[in-house]
Amino acid sequence: KINYKKVLPILLCIMIAFFSMKILTPVFTSPKTYQKTIQSLDKKKKVVLALTAATTATSVAISLLPGDAGTPIADKAADVSSYLVIVLCTIFFEKYMLTVLGGATFFVLIPLICALCIVCNLTGQKQFIKLSIKVSFFALVLSTAIPLSIKISDMIEDTYQSSIESTVKDVNKAADEIRDKSNEEKSVFEEFVSKIKNGAGGILKTMEKKINNLVEAMAVLIVTTCLIPIAVVILFIWLCKIILGIQITLPNKKEKQI
Repeated sequence: KINYKKVLPILLCIMIAFFSMKILTPVFTSPKTYQKTIQSLDKKKKVVLALTAATTATSVAISLLPGDAGTPIADKAADVSSYLVIVLCTIFFEKYMLTVLGGATFFVLIPLICALCIVCNLTGQKQFIKLSIKVSFFALVLSTAIPLSIKISDMIEDTYQSSIESTVKDVNKAADEIRDKSNEEKSVFEEFVSKIKNGAGGILKTMEKKINNLVEAMAVLIVTTCLIPIAVVILFIWLCKIILGIQITLPNKKEKQI
């Protein structure tokens, strides 16, 4: 006699695993599925490249100023550029991990969950179903952490987008003015140098303020690109521990006699 209570769940798990590997895996490993997310990452990449170009132009322009008064500001601009490289690497990492994590979820983890359910059904040991629930939460974290974090970061960046764009324009404009003056005739440039020597303090303060604006824009990008994904993953792990680690203590039936 066929025990349908055991056979039907096994067949259902096999069908789910086959559907996940053959149908869902090609969908969630295709860049078209994450088109909006990839567009958002490309937009972040353009902002980072613009900020990198602005910091480089600022550092070069400050180095044209006479004396060593602008050296600390130029070094600060170079430091900003190095941090922006880290942000750019994070953007590329998130962009390529979208399809990788999608494939890992639907080609590896979902069939693994089905296999654990089959083993639990055949052996009757409940630890396999508990393990399958934990793997299910892990699959949920892998498949949703990056898209969810990018949506949250987009909400934050929309608030600072105009200020970041105006910062890039101001810094490039100030750097172009110094660079254009230095490319003019020698007599004009000597006059420009004398003016700078007389008002170097004001120029350096202006450039320092613009560098500070670049640092603020860089901080926003670090928070939205690097810290928010980490925070989302930590939040998922915390929720998994709460949901899977709940221990219900029943009251003791034995009461103390007075």
